[in-house]
Amino acid sequence: MDNKDVELKSKEINKILDGFYANAGYTYSKEELFAKPISKDLMRYDGKSKYYSEFNFPEGMDVGTIVDLITRAIVQSSAYQRTSQKTMNANKSAVVQSNQKTKETTEEVIQSMLKLYEHNHDRIAKKSKKSEKNIEQNEKNDIIRNAIEKLLEYQSLIKESMELDLPDTYLELEDSDEQLPKKIKKELDALIQTRQTHMKEVSVNAKIISKALGTNYYITEAMALGHDLGHGPFGHVGESILNSLAEFNNCAHIGHPAMGPRVLEREYTNQSAIDATKQFYSHPNKKTLRELDKLITYIIDGIVSHNGEGTVGKIVPKNKTVNEMKNETTRSFTQKGYDRKILPGTMEGAIVRYADILSYIRSDLIDGFRLVDENGNKIMNEFNDEYKAIIGTLLARKNGFNKMLMFEQKILTDLCILSNEIDEIEESKDSDPETLEKLNELKNKRDSIQSEYNRFCKFKVQYAENYINSIQPKSLVKTKVPEMMQNVFMADLIATSKDNDGITMSPLIRRTFFNLRELNGKYIIPYASRGFEEDLPYATHELVEMFKKSLIKSGIAHDMIPVKKRKKYGLAEEDQYSKKNDNDPSYRSFDIKMFHYYNNIPIKSRIDIFPEARRALKDIALHDMRIALGEERYTGKTREIYMEKKIKPIQERIKAMGDFVKTKEGRNQLLRELIQERDSNIEEVVASKMAIEYIAGMTDYTFITVLLNRNILKEEDFIKKYRRPAKKEKEIIYDSFKEKYYRNMIMPDSKEERE
Repeated sequence: MDNKDVELKSKEINKILDGFYANAGYTYSKEELFAKPISKDLMRYDGKSKYYSEFNFPEGMDVGTIVDLITRAIVQSSAYQRTSQKTMNANKSAVVQSNQKTKETTEEVIQSMLKLYEHNHDRIAKKSKKSEKNIEQNEKNDIIRNAIEKLLEYQSLIKESMELDLPDTYLELEDSDEQLPKKIKKELDALIQTRQTHMKEVSVNAKIISKALGTNYYITEAMALGHDLGHGPFGHVGESILNSLAEFNNCAHIGHPAMGPRVLEREYTNQSAIDATKQFYSHPNKKTLRELDKLITYIIDGIVSHNGEGTVGKIVPKNKTVNEMKNETTRSFTQKGYDRKILPGTMEGAIVRYADILSYIRSDLIDGFRLVDENGNKIMNEFNDEYKAIIGTLLARKNGFNKMLMFEQKILTDLCILSNEIDEIEESKDSDPETLEKLNELKNKRDSIQSEYNRFCKFKVQYAENYINSIQPKSLVKTKVPEMMQNVFMADLIATSKDNDGITMSPLIRRTFFNLRELNGKYIIPYASRGFEEDLPYATHELVEMFKKSLIKSGIAHDMIPVKKRKKYGLAEEDQYSKKNDNDPSYRSFDIKMFHYYNNIPIKSRIDIFPEARRALKDIALHDMRIALGEERYTGKTREIYMEKKIKPIQERIKAMGDFVKTKEGRNQLLRELIQERDSNIEEVVASKMAIEYIAGMTDYTFITVLLNRNILKEEDFIKKYRRPAKKEKEIIYDSFKEKYYRNMIMPDSKEERE
């Protein structure tokens, strides 16, 4: 398209937009757009960032180099290596046996290309010699063009399959008699994106943002490379199951953000970083070591606070002391939902939190073109109109088309204000005739504006289609479009966050971002779950029970209870494990691995197990009482056994207490009784915590291997159900104008932004 065509196209679009402005009664004013321009100097940062002078190291000790040593300790750790064998939310079984499929597909394309050419060549030979040369050349060109396009379509699949390079034996399976069956390995090898590849992508995106904003990109990179170390087997599904079982056993709350620092400490990764610093900078004094501890704590804070699932807007770092940062990790295990309340203590941590969701939104879109439904059909062959409307907004931001952005901002703002007024009246339940008349007027006005916005969305769809149609070959659409979307989100975030006290996007793009996130939840994520997930909660429950019994029998759980506390619980005061024998035939290989793991963790980690378990026990008792009273709803993965074994007995007790339970004294008495009863079984509580946290460190491979070898899962059932997507029935409402979740995102964060 030459310059004249571009200019003509631009004039046509402007004419259409003038019509939208006229119909809505708006006037265009560039100054009213709540978005800073994405300039050529976007990535430029002048001067030395204050985030480099945050630490008081002696002259000659470079903060960047020290953080690099910490980062190296993270990526060299066993925990980091295990993330190459852990899935993201989706298990990507749409590409089961991807390596074999790629080889076969490539060979098929080449063979079909040759056969097609031979067929056409024979046909050409029958034509007159005069036209033979031209026809043959045209036929060749068509064949080659088609073949190249088909090969390019598989290029990304070939590349990703080659990059897997997964070894035949895995860290946690070495010297083990519990090996992974080949059929299962073939299923699990079908992964496209793992936790490790995700963390690498997050680190690159976070580093780009960090450099542009002048923060300490060394620290940002370290946080990002370690942010998902705490994920257990099978991503968020596995995490939810382990958390449900921890609450069922009264021992802990499990969340991957806090599990990351726990793993780093227990596996001596933090100590490795300290030792490396001592080696490179000889004999640091106590003051320098305190600064090093502070630096490591800052990085850990970025890991603990990265949970982006609750991110909906501007993230302003919270001013915290080093001790407060450390306490937040512990409280994540002992207070329900605490991990979702944690805010980053640094701007670097806020960047990582946004970079995380920026990264998986892109990968979710690409997954949409890979995943299949229960009938084996691809769930996405192209972007539908809802996606195209979002693409249209992002293209306008990318191209600096402020007139288009301004109209959408104005109309969404009006819809937001009207919807909030309607909600306020309806919530007041005022039946006064004048109020009802006003309510109807507001609804009619909103419907009229909504109708105009729907027309505008159709225009955005056409605008997006022009861009999509320009991408050649078509096979690249599924990767080029998500890349463009991610780049626009990042550029907008950088432009908006410069000289800001937090990390955010401009209101319209932020609303578009979270709208896209929920759209992925509607069309893609439901197909990411596998059929075998329905078996996991109770299979994991059985494994926890097995590990728990082994920990009690071996004396390991007993030894984690402080000597001074053992007499209170009627336990032997001397340690028990030294009297036991690892060669007991009843112990399986992973029992012994678990014993050795807990006997070799740092002293501080051993000391923390008992008090954490007791604090969690009290917190879980409080929430169980509230569930039994109907004040809370149980949302875990093991509802049947939780309600039957735990909540039903409490409800019977409440019934027997009568009206007394409604008093403050009665509630306190009930809570005390629950705590005392559960505390009397403290050895089981401690053993449960240890078993669950050990499982949380396993890879998908290891976890499935143990379940299979202990006959908790059957191999044939697993393979059959793993291949079958199990679409979740959870309804996700897309109408953003009825949902305050998105609606208010169009409003500026502050009065200053509005001005």
